Amino acid sequence: MYARIAAFEGCGLERLGAFAGDDDARRESLPRDVVLSLVLADEERNRRLFITLFESHDDMQRAALAFDGMADDVPEDERGRRTSVEHFEVLLADTSDDARVARDHTLEVPTDQIDDALRYAGNELLPKMREVPGWQGVLALADRESGRLRFITLWRSADSLAAGDARVADFPETASPELAAAMPDLATLTVLLTRRR
Repeated sequence: MYARIAAFEGCGLERLGAFAGDDDARRESLPRDVVLSLVLADEERNRRLFITLFESHDDMQRAALAFDGMADDVPEDERGRRTSVEHFEVLLADTSDDARVARDHTLEVPTDQIDDALRYAGNELLPKMREVPGWQGVLALADRESGRLRFITLWRSADSLAAGDARVADFPETASPELAAAMPDLATLTVLLTRRR
């Protein structure tokens, strides 16, 4: 499975909220190959993340044309300004429709240490987070060419997210020196939309 993450700036929450509440609009606007979509709002950085998952790399490539067409059809003051598009291999997709808050853990490691980082997360971090009431799942994503990893954890509330952070506060002490040196960039986001095919 593969993921596409498009980041936008300057799109108002009221417009996104109206879109999130309009199931017909969502269904008509997304390419047919999308199996899961998430819209996350990062108010601190004034950006929105549109995450779409696909069964295959070919499906993701076909959808790129549809997304480019959407950009032409929707005015920038409605959709915001697209600042980046990233593509990842999906290593784990365990998500709930009840998530309201997300934490985006982004880090870069040497490409030959990606699997070590994933094993550490899977064996040490995620089991601790899963024990926290309010856990709603995770997306684990990797770009094996650049060494960029993203762990997007999903939570029922800001309180449960904070409790999850507390459970893994010893990350720098328990990780390998190489992984500890790649301290993650953290962002707190609001989950505006979850849609499954």
